[in-house]
Amino acid sequence: MLQASAAFFYRHDRGLVDWVYASATPSPAFLSAGAIDVATTGIEATAHGKWQVIEVAVAYAYLGKVVDYGSGPVDASFDALNYPRHRALVTVVVRPIDGLELRSDTDLRVEAPDALRHDRTDVALSAARLSYRPSYTPGLTVTAAVDNIFNLGFAQVPGVPMSRRRFGLQLSYDLSTPGVIERSCFGPDEY
Repeated sequence: MLQASAAFFYRHDRGLVDWVYASATPSPAFLSAGAIDVATTGIEATAHGKWQVIEVAVAYAYLGKVVDYGSGPVDASFDALNYPRHRALVTVVVRPIDGLELRSDTDLRVEAPDALRHDRTDVALSAARLSYRPSYTPGLTVTAAVDNIFNLGFAQVPGVPMSRRRFGLQLSYDLSTPGVIERSCFGPDEY
């Protein structure tokens, strides 16, 4: 089964405050801009499909911004001008047997130009998870994960690099799973 949707949007914000960089000042420095106006337009499209043991979700978004800082030139921004102009998300989930799930998430980004960004402006961030829920222990989940598979040094916010490749192992137990707790310890009048 395949489902798809698309949307177009426009938003106009007035009186926002942004941290900006202006190289034209005598001593280039960060300063707080006063009231700024931002007009944002965008499109978003999503598709989701599920077939037997495979589930796939794909999304794409485009953002365009026009920012009016009112006074003086601004070269870069930490907030209003720091965004992915193009972004695609791809998720693939495979469930080959009952209780086993392999999940892959990829975030493809092309950042809008920003003078504060000294690293790459296009990036593919990927993560993978392998989870197992044994049928003989309802509520138990064992998950192995790796984030930032390609070990990229990307900064979503200029000057604040993301974590490098990380590995994780998680063991969780959900007490609300049916069959774990059959009845409450309290009667209806004992709350």
